[in-house]
Amino acid sequence: SSGKAPISEIIAIFPERGEFVPTDYEVVRRRGAPANITTGTQEEKIYLCFKRSTTTSIVDLVVMFPKKNATLPYGYMKVDKSPLGHAADLNANSGGTEVLLGYKKKVASISDLHKKWLFASVTPTQVLERARSPPPAPSTPGKLKQLRSAFALKAAEVREQELITAPHSPSAFASPDSPLSKPKQVGWKETIEYYMYPLLLACYTRHGNAAEAAVTGLTHCLEEGVFDCPGSDLCRLEVVIDAVTSICQQGVKSRFEPALKFFQKCTNGFNPSVLHAILNALTFIGDFDGSLTKSFEDELISKIMGAYEASLINTAVKKNVSGLDQSSNALAHELVVDLIDDISTGAEIATITDTMLGVFKSHLSIQSPSFCQDISAAMNNFGNSVAEKNALQLVVTFSKAINRKFVSLSETATESDQRSSVNSLRALNQTLLSAGARAREQRVFGQVVRRFVLSTLNATVLTWVPDVFRANLTLVSTLWNHYRRYLKVELALMFEHVLLRILRSTAPCTKNHQLEIMHEMTNWLQLPHNVVEIFLNFDLDRIQQWKIFEHLCSTLGSIGEGSVGHLANGDEGDDSALELQNQAINTILAMARSVMDASGHAHLISRDRRTRMLSMYAGGWEQDESGEEASPLKDSFTLQPTGDVASQPDSPAEHKRQASRKYGGNISVRMRNELQIHNQQLLKRAMEISSSKSLKKALEYLVAMNF
Repeated sequence: SSGKAPISEIIAIFPERGEFVPTDYEVVRRRGAPANITTGTQEEKIYLCFKRSTTTSIVDLVVMFPKKNATLPYGYMKVDKSPLGHAADLNANSGGTEVLLGYKKKVASISDLHKKWLFASVTPTQVLERARSPPPAPSTPGKLKQLRSAFALKAAEVREQELITAPHSPSAFASPDSPLSKPKQVGWKETIEYYMYPLLLACYTRHGNAAEAAVTGLTHCLEEGVFDCPGSDLCRLEVVIDAVTSICQQGVKSRFEPALKFFQKCTNGFNPSVLHAILNALTFIGDFDGSLTKSFEDELISKIMGAYEASLINTAVKKNVSGLDQSSNALAHELVVDLIDDISTGAEIATITDTMLGVFKSHLSIQSPSFCQDISAAMNNFGNSVAEKNALQLVVTFSKAINRKFVSLSETATESDQRSSVNSLRALNQTLLSAGARAREQRVFGQVVRRFVLSTLNATVLTWVPDVFRANLTLVSTLWNHYRRYLKVELALMFEHVLLRILRSTAPCTKNHQLEIMHEMTNWLQLPHNVVEIFLNFDLDRIQQWKIFEHLCSTLGSIGEGSVGHLANGDEGDDSALELQNQAINTILAMARSVMDASGHAHLISRDRRTRMLSMYAGGWEQDESGEEASPLKDSFTLQPTGDVASQPDSPAEHKRQASRKYGGNISVRMRNELQIHNQQLLKRAMEISSSKSLKKALEYLVAMNF
């Protein structure tokens, strides 16, 4: 009636032993505070936590007293361990009777599969016997060995039958529903349904070692290629992944390693839904111990982004092959079609990313049941390849995972919350770094980075926690170094409203943040092209002059001189103030060296034709006022191969055409800046005329002034 999902898991934690509320769990509260089970005693605190889910639900609860010979009812499971492996005795510290909590759980994903296991045998007698007895759980190494041998033997039989029924056999051409094809699958299907259902059911069992043994059995099945062969719904990788991830969601740290071993063997050929389930499990495990998941996370990211890059390379090769040996008319027609296609594709990408962003904001966490389905449905509308969907799913999921434990300015974040945020930011940064050159050029990937990563970064960058702030700055550096072609306005706002404001702050508590910002910026400003691009893109912008470079120089100079408020009023022996000044001076020196390098390169461009041509090929250049040539390619296109004159830049018409350009072309940087200021003044005057007189008068004024 409340509209909330049913409770699916219950755990007991001991906060005084370093245990915390796991991801996507909620603590039982009483009057707004965590409800302590040992209230009224002097014993350590014990909290109960619960998790909600739409796929599984707890249908009954029992309280057990093992010392009074109380047994666990069939089909129930007990909360026997806390997340760190402590005995979950709710009365442990009083020295009295042991008290344990048990519950019965309904698993929707395998409840419908029980009938297939029940009727998997051939004879009715075996069906009745299995109906009377509980499903066998592989709890001993002997049973696991027997299980592995059975699967290996049956897999070999199926392979032999496939070789026998090769194209020469009539059954190979039969339809799947024909009588000839049924005998081939009966034995294999019976075998997997007989063994697989108990394995899956054991994964949802909390107490004992049945879950660990089941994961080991599933790992053996994966090695034998069970999930690659056609058969029952019990062998679908999605069903198996859900069962294995449920082991992680139970919140018992000792069960993480067997689950990770299974995940490491199934990282090939999965779809976005399977990837999302694996990422959920990795995120949950990483909150307890990031060292367990770091190497596997990096390997998974590398495989997914590598597959995406490989798919783009294959597509580019096909396009190049198809574009050979075309006439000029066909080539012109293709260029026009490609232009129209790019425009329509851009509109489609914007619409799809807006839909995905709406889904992104409508869900609370990546654990939401329909989060993956909604995101996948939005991506399916674009018709991308599986490799691209997996790459986009990776970026979206990691972006959402950062917000699961938001470390804000007003709250005192726990150590686990800080660790979770840092791990998620590191994983997202690694994903962006692992993208290849072709992937970074894809508009859909760049748009996803722009809409999802930037929205996440804007929500988390303002924090007092040093580690989280440092991780955010690392992500900003990655965006600047590799994705700034998509983020010009966003990075300008980040400079103006976040980085520069923190550097200008006079509060003593901002010293550490100022040091981190200047240290990160020093790495940027050591490269001359970064300094030049900051100046050209922000200070010489033709629409709005952000003056980022000017304000950055002014702010760093003030800090280096010690004229900032908390530096000017600081003690003489304050080492932190001296450290801040030294870092500001080092940043200014890095900027000055880059400006000198850029000036030297510009001098070579103006003097040496070969350097000029190489620079033009690499990224272009701006003609200075003292330059004699109108274009760096003047000599190259003055004469055509036949000897005819193609263009005469020295002609009066050409000079007149060049002089009429107000922005761009070959005018100097200083002249362009002066023209821009002049036009801004004209526009301001026209707006005053429009408000005082009329719009017509304002337009006439602009026309008369040759705006």
